[in-house]
Amino acid sequence: DISEEGHDKVYNMIYQQHDHRHGPWLKILQSAQNVLKGQTNVRILDIGSGPGGVAAMLASNFPNADVTSAHSTQKCVRW
Repeated sequence: DISEEGHDKVYNMIYQQHDHRHGPWLKILQSAQNVLKGQTNVRILDIGSGPGGVAAMLASNFPNADVTSAHSTQKCVRW
């Protein structure tokens, strides 16, 4: 069992590892760009999104898309 403070430290470490130019988020964006190229009426659902970094990145790169972000923990959503 991990304390809330310990959980926050671990989550922050994982978040930082993913949020850099060589992290998996760039691969997600590139995959989405390939799949959605030329598509209209695009809807994107990001499940388990944490504080929503990926959803925000996708929304900024697909301004006409309907992007929804969801996470099971309210604390992550507040971040």
